[in-house]
Amino acid sequence: MTASVDKSDWNKLQSTPVLQPVENFEVDQLVSGYGVRINPFHKGKYHHDGVDIAAPRGANVVAAGPGKVISVKKSDLLAGFGNYVEIDHGYGYITRYAHLDVINVRVGEKVLKGFKIGTVGSSGGSIAPHVHYEVNVNGTNVDPLQYLVQGLNSDNYARLYIASKKINQSLD
Repeated sequence: MTASVDKSDWNKLQSTPVLQPVENFEVDQLVSGYGVRINPFHKGKYHHDGVDIAAPRGANVVAAGPGKVISVKKSDLLAGFGNYVEIDHGYGYITRYAHLDVINVRVGEKVLKGFKIGTVGSSGGSIAPHVHYEVNVNGTNVDPLQYLVQGLNSDNYARLYIASKKINQSLD
């Protein structure tokens, strides 16, 4: 007996945002996970709706999966997400890439997995260069960790999981 995948399931698998959003990602770059964290500005606890991936300013930020750019926001305010991009991957998946320095895409543009959408920055309410990365499924933010899997072996994924569960200060 052989298992088969129908075309709609195959398309959904191909659209799922599983690539790490920073080029040349290393496990120790994940510095703050999803869930309760300490706000870097007022030091109170709050719910962090994404993960923070530290990287040098100017490092490439890439699409975690194929999709269509649905939002591009450029902001000089020293609060909020700063410069960010949102991509609709279909099948209920939307990803957000925040605190960018440079944005290389426009609304309506179709992108492939791994396509450079911008560069790491520290725009908006941020204390250091990083990408704040969110995954939204059917209108609800979920822990992006379960999607940051492409190219990781089980040991590296375990290290990533442990790092993400520390209740520490976020970078935004």
